[in-house]
Amino acid sequence: WDDFGRCEGRPVACPPTTMESPTLKARVTVFYNVFAKATGAAAAIVAEQMSQLREAPLWPFIEEVRYATIGPDAAVAAEVAKHCTDVTCVHLGHDAAGSELNSLEPLHAYCVQNPEASVAYLHDKGSFHESPRNARLRRVLLRGLASRPCAAAITAPSACDVCSSRFAVTPHQHTSGNMWLARCSYVQRLHAPRDFRRRMELHYGRKKGGEAWPLGTWRFAYEHWVHSHPSLRACDVLDHEFQEGYGNLPPTDFEISFALAPRYNRGHAFFAAATAFRGRPAAFSLDDRIPEMEREWRALYNATPPPLSRLRTYYGGRACVAPAP
Repeated sequence: WDDFGRCEGRPVACPPTTMESPTLKARVTVFYNVFAKATGAAAAIVAEQMSQLREAPLWPFIEEVRYATIGPDAAVAAEVAKHCTDVTCVHLGHDAAGSELNSLEPLHAYCVQNPEASVAYLHDKGSFHESPRNARLRRVLLRGLASRPCAAAITAPSACDVCSSRFAVTPHQHTSGNMWLARCSYVQRLHAPRDFRRRMELHYGRKKGGEAWPLGTWRFAYEHWVHSHPSLRACDVLDHEFQEGYGNLPPTDFEISFALAPRYNRGHAFFAAATAFRGRPAAFSLDDRIPEMEREWRALYNATPPPLSRLRTYYGGRACVAPAP
């Protein structure tokens, strides 16, 4: 881990010699949410993602793939099964209609029962609206979570709980596109995803669309969920201006550059992009977000970041440790 720390925040990839896989590896279970508006289009994305995953450094760590299928044609489940010749796959079930809950709820339950394990979450992004930018973001996200630094950080003791291509604090804490690798010992602290959405709506009120996105409520709660706990220790592998949405997307073969996150501090060229709160008034800033996040953490978890937390430092270094309940 010391080798990773020395690379933190630098615009270069860590030397290959510092990225060796640990001797003791926590097993990784992949939870894969497959939505099929059209079976053929979804099958093509599944084939692409399974191929990309097989070629990635994470593949030797993977013990099992658990997949949920959603859509009008249950045949999509067989399309996923075609790619399970050299890995154990478990079908979590098929529903004609559903959401990310179909995989996130089983993922959370698995972590509660297996706190020593690690989990990856991915989905066939673009199967509902296939477009060049959805395809590009999908590949960027999988490249990051399946990278060697993410695998090493999450499957062995480290200072990181959730690793992805990009951890963003704006407009809420999340990974845009919602694909990541996480430590179950952290995930088990979270409220179950369905309950988390309910709690977020109780705290902020029931909002939809453009009102919900800046806060991480409504369906956006599932994207905010894994990064919502005040004890979060995030890391990412993308040194690039991209933060969220589809603006400034990096190339799909971007250079892997590990850092604890949030990685950009005041004075960095990318700090303005990292703290631009899309969907808020033009004057809204990180300073405005600090008390809002404190209230959210207290409402959801009756706690705020511990004294040495990187989040606490990033959000202004305020003394915001909650008293014992």
